Amino acid sequence: MSTFSIRSNSTVSRAYNNLSKVQSSLNSNIERLSSGLRINRASDDSAGSSIATRMVNQINGMKQANANAQQTNNLVQAAESGLSDISDILGRMRELAVQAASDNVNDDDRVSINFEFQSLRSEATRIARATEYDDKNLLDGSYNGRFQIGADNDHNNRLNISIGDASEVGLGLRESRALAAAASSGATTITLDDTSGLADSGSINIDGDWIEYTEKNDTTNVLTVKSGGDPGSGVDGQSDGSAHADKTGVVTSTHDDVLTVDHARNAISALDHAIDEVSEERGQLGSFQNRLSFTISNLSNHSQAIESARSSIEDVDFAAEATELAKNQILAQSGTAMLAQASAVSQNVLGLLM
Repeated sequence: MSTFSIRSNSTVSRAYNNLSKVQSSLNSNIERLSSGLRINRASDDSAGSSIATRMVNQINGMKQANANAQQTNNLVQAAESGLSDISDILGRMRELAVQAASDNVNDDDRVSINFEFQSLRSEATRIARATEYDDKNLLDGSYNGRFQIGADNDHNNRLNISIGDASEVGLGLRESRALAAAASSGATTITLDDTSGLADSGSINIDGDWIEYTEKNDTTNVLTVKSGGDPGSGVDGQSDGSAHADKTGVVTSTHDDVLTVDHARNAISALDHAIDEVSEERGQLGSFQNRLSFTISNLSNHSQAIESARSSIEDVDFAAEATELAKNQILAQSGTAMLAQASAVSQNVLGLLM
C-alpha cells in the first residue's frame, strides 16, 4: 500500500526532473536548427569540434591561396601581354633591318627606314618601362616576385617568378654602359649610361681595352680614370662586343641603327638574339600560367572536398533534428500537464485537512 507525504511529493519531483530534461533537449534542438550546426560548442562533441576547427582553418587558407594564385596569374598575363607586343615590334624591326641590309635601297631610303627602326626600338623600351602590375614594373629586369599559392608553409606551396629586362638595353639592342665614353688617350673621366652596377673602383672594358678607374659617381654616372694606370681585370662594361670607340672617344654601337649595310646586318643578328630572349621569357611565363591554372583548379576542388567533410561532422541533420524537436515539444506539453496534475493532488489533500 502506497503512502502519501505532505512534506515531500516524489511524483511532483520526478515530473519536474523529466520536464527539465525535456526542456534542455528542446533548447538544444532549437539552437541546432537556428544555427544549422550540430556542434555549437566544444561540449557538444569535443573530438568533432577539434577536427572541424582544423578543417575550417585549412579551408580558409586554401581560399586565400586560391586568391593569391589568381592574382599571380593576372600578373603573369600582364607581363606576357607586354612581351607579346615587344615580340611583334622586334619582328617588324628585323624586317626593316633585312630591307636596309640590301643595296636595293639607297642611303636616303635607309634614313627613312632607320627613322621607323629607331621609333620602334623606343616604343619597345617604353612598353618594357610601362608594363606594371600593382605599381611594380614587370619588364625592366627588376621584378622578382615570391608568391604563396598553397595553404601550407613549405617550398611546394610557393612560387618564385623573375622576369628579365625586355628594354632595348636588356635585349642587347643598345649598349648598356659606355654610350658616351671619353676613352681617348689622356682622358681623365668616362661618362656612362649607368654606373650603379660597377664596383667603387676597378676596371671596365671598352671595345676590348681594359680601362682602370679609381672612383665612380652614381649621380653623374662618371668614372675617374686612373692616371697612367695599366689595364687590369675587371667587369666588362659592354654588352656582347659590338661597340667601339671612335677617334673622338665617343662609344657607338654597330647594331643600333640600319644606316649602312654592315650596321643593318649586325642589327639582324642582334634582333635574332633579342627575339630568342623574348620567346624564351614568354615560354617561361606560359609555363607559369599553366601551373597556376592547375593550382587554382586543385585548390578549388580540394577546398570543396574538405568543406563537404567538415559539413558531415559539424552541420546538423535538419530532418532528424526537426523530428526530435517535434517529439520533445510533445513531451514538454505532456510533462507540463502531468506536473500540474501532480501538484494538484497535494493541494487537494491539504484542502481535506483544513
